[in-house]
Amino acid sequence: MSQSKYKLVYSNWFTTTDNKQMPLANGTHPVILEYIKNWLTTNTVEVNLDDNMYFRFNNYHLGPRDGDIFVHSNVFYYFHKHYGIENIVSIDDVDENDDCIYLYPIELHYWSTDAIYGDFKFTLNDQTYNYHFPDTLSPKTREVFAKGKLKILISCLTEPAVCEYTTNFMEIALGRLGVPGENVLLLQGNIRNDYHSRNFGKAKLGTSHASMEQQVAIAHRYPIPRSSLSYESDYVKVSDLNPSVIRPKRFLSWNRSMNRAHRLALMHEAIRNNWLEDSLFSFLTTVHREPESEMAKLIDGTKEEIAQGVKTIIDMLPYEIDTQELTPQGKEGFQTNENNKKEYYLDTYLHITSETQFDNGAKWSPFLSEKTFRPILNLQPFIYLGNHNGLDEIRRLGFKTFHPYIDESYALEADPKTRLKMIVAEVNRFKAMSMEELHNWYYSLTDILIYNQQHFLSLKNYNPLEDFFSTL
Repeated sequence: MSQSKYKLVYSNWFTTTDNKQMPLANGTHPVILEYIKNWLTTNTVEVNLDDNMYFRFNNYHLGPRDGDIFVHSNVFYYFHKHYGIENIVSIDDVDENDDCIYLYPIELHYWSTDAIYGDFKFTLNDQTYNYHFPDTLSPKTREVFAKGKLKILISCLTEPAVCEYTTNFMEIALGRLGVPGENVLLLQGNIRNDYHSRNFGKAKLGTSHASMEQQVAIAHRYPIPRSSLSYESDYVKVSDLNPSVIRPKRFLSWNRSMNRAHRLALMHEAIRNNWLEDSLFSFLTTVHREPESEMAKLIDGTKEEIAQGVKTIIDMLPYEIDTQELTPQGKEGFQTNENNKKEYYLDTYLHITSETQFDNGAKWSPFLSEKTFRPILNLQPFIYLGNHNGLDEIRRLGFKTFHPYIDESYALEADPKTRLKMIVAEVNRFKAMSMEELHNWYYSLTDILIYNQQHFLSLKNYNPLEDFFSTL
């Protein structure tokens, strides 16, 4: 690859066993750096940048509790893939007189942004240390930041955004280190690139649909002979469709973590409207925090009615499709990305996509996880139980949605309680259809389903960093 306008900058480097220079993750505590370097001198290092989603060494047996909280994750991987290793440089290579945009990445794969402005303790080899982000910055790094040429890029691409006051604390803390607010970049899974309406701060906020790229990559690996749930995973092909066979079930909906108001509300409505009896729903992990107050955000009813609804839900959990063999801890932590038993999609007609977020305001972009892209890959129409205007973002990415086959006016409704009522009414419309009517309805929109699947598979070279970088 040629020289890029953008360059990633790292302060600490090591030499691999085949004499390649490779960077260590920024933000790493000096004690952890020393540990890693000692480990590297006595162990063989295998580095495969093309096949590993997360660039790590073999395993030097450290984790967040040991103080190893920042790693090379999505930004490093996507940057290497699309811009080349030659554009990943040392802090000594920053040229204040050229036209390049230099980015100092801090990848929050294990931790939240409070690691930037707060302190915490960790233990390594039975000794306790204090982590304070400024301690990870060398004098040279501070000097380059002070000159204003280097931007700090704080990233967690596959999670929803932090709240505004946290962003403000982070910006203030970095300002004390000599990093001006306009050189602070926050890249997460659901902040609009054009969102500049905050009442404080100058940090630039932006989004990236890394989950889409990840799901496309997994789709091109199918069939997977044995997934983490111990079955063969593959997706529905056009050749699998059979208009002469009526499917046995109506709806399919995956819900793991039940500590979200909209999933509690969805299960409540599924029970109340008898959606479960001829459909496939998963509701897995036990609710926590304050489920009554959470569900009351979206469901009308007296305090007693809400409490009874929560009790009914708790008594039914876990409500399962394919996780019966997992331990309770396993149901909490299994990877959902690669598990895709196409028979579940071939046995149902309509997907209820229960996304990570539902009630965030219009200032955030919809958070699109693998949950959004699974029905698209599997030739299934969907109702989007997610953020306000979520369908707009899906269409912006080149996909078609289903109006007039589905009344999608719900997606335009900003009030989450009203939006949920509109979604419930639309699901009940399909519940009222006979299976033959639902079957004919499904096959009336296969052109859209096939288009969406083909478009999804065509995004193999999608660069999740491009939208955000183009705004810098």
